[in-house]
Amino acid sequence: DQLDGSASVRIKSESCAGSSSKACREKQRRDRLNDKFTELSSILEPGRAPKTDKVAIISDAIRMVNQVRDEAQKLNSSLQEKIKELKDEKQKLKVEKERIEQQLKAIKTSFDSMAQLVSGIF
Repeated sequence: DQLDGSASVRIKSESCAGSSSKACREKQRRDRLNDKFTELSSILEPGRAPKTDKVAIISDAIRMVNQVRDEAQKLNSSLQEKIKELKDEKQKLKVEKERIEQQLKAIKTSFDSMAQLVSGIF
């Protein structure tokens, strides 16, 4: 196997082409696995030459997944707190709306009573 430097893609040797021997199948499996390690390394550190040390690649992936998970948990906690605040505010506004509606009803009743008095006088 060789690596094509321009595209960082593994070029498969033709020695196993068309063969279904166990050794060839295992070599193809290893080649696919190595390609995935190279791809993962490129994703973890875009713009840098991919690492070839599989332990380092997996360690970087674990670190990255843990960072993303921690950030997601923080964001989730923050969103849950904001949801609670908004629900509390909604409840307060609902109570305020009911109070204003009662005041409006009382004013309307007073106005109607005054209107009847005024119309009775004239």
